[in-house]
Amino acid sequence: MVKKVLLCFMLGVATISSGCGKQVSSEKSNVVDMLESDDSKVKDTFPDTYNAESESGKVKFNCTLELPENMNTRTIQKTTVEGVHSYDKDKAYSLLAEGKEISNKEQYDGDNGEIISYTFSDGASLYLDYNITWTSATSSLYAYLGVQQSDYIDLFSSDSVSLDKDKYISEIKKDMNELGYDTENLSFQAIPLSVDAMKKLRDQELNNGLLEKGKTNEPTSEDEAYFIYAYQENTGIPVFHELMSVAKQMSDDSPDNAPVQAIYSARGLESLTIDYIYNFKNEQNTVTLKPFDEIASVVEEKYDNILNDVNYEVTRAKLYERVYTGEDQKYAEEPIWYFEVMENGSNKTVMLVNAETGKEINLPS
Repeated sequence: MVKKVLLCFMLGVATISSGCGKQVSSEKSNVVDMLESDDSKVKDTFPDTYNAESESGKVKFNCTLELPENMNTRTIQKTTVEGVHSYDKDKAYSLLAEGKEISNKEQYDGDNGEIISYTFSDGASLYLDYNITWTSATSSLYAYLGVQQSDYIDLFSSDSVSLDKDKYISEIKKDMNELGYDTENLSFQAIPLSVDAMKKLRDQELNNGLLEKGKTNEPTSEDEAYFIYAYQENTGIPVFHELMSVAKQMSDDSPDNAPVQAIYSARGLESLTIDYIYNFKNEQNTVTLKPFDEIASVVEEKYDNILNDVNYEVTRAKLYERVYTGEDQKYAEEPIWYFEVMENGSNKTVMLVNAETGKEINLPS
């Protein structure tokens, strides 16, 4: 509409002032070129927010698009997955368990090489496969309470602790760097685990019969900690690792799905899991993603056509790089949009749409 108004205005000027027709024609051309250039630029980018409603009123969009900070185009680098990143098992043992008395050690062959499992006399354990799992002698409290579960994010995030978050994140980065991981491509976050919040959670679980009495002691100031987690990024886009595609209930973008998870207290590293960190290779070509309104129409059509009285609100839209195993049993990747959809303002469902083709990705139930 803006383009038409300006064109009519410039044509009117050209008709009235025929003596300067060439100049007006040139000026008109410049205006048109500028508008078309701006319009093309807008079409080649994504909006910051998306707010829309289907004609029926059944589906609403109310979300801020979660994109890489410097992403200003719909064209992204094409990459391939070379495999899961490997690490030095001897180095991992040295970093995490050096000097501990081994009470049991098991070694056996796995699909990805040798698997080594250690149990130590103080109750700590270390499991080394293609992934790393470490638990200290004092980590059982956090495991019994389930502090890493996404259901408890709001409970813990609203509180604070007296510990140095940045110091602990730096310690984890240092250890991972020594193991050969590139922490520059990991986005770290931390959630405080305060004593008050843990006590509240323990009481709730005891009252609801979710925790057996006598199984855990009441948390003390020594148990105060940070739950630190990180997602991998590839060319700035977060990675939707393969475990998140196993089933619908595993697809949540949440801290307890992150490939790196750790709990750090004043005592030290209580637990650490490093899993599903990939090596990527940049290809020569690029991939152009569909405009967001075309992707949104796929989401709208799906929920608008469900024959029920439920109203749906799309509250999150996040660009991901999905890694999965293809039909040839080799790693593949694809850019996707991750949507969180609220049903009548309460129940959350997740929908995935291929960002390049616009096709929905259906995960097993």
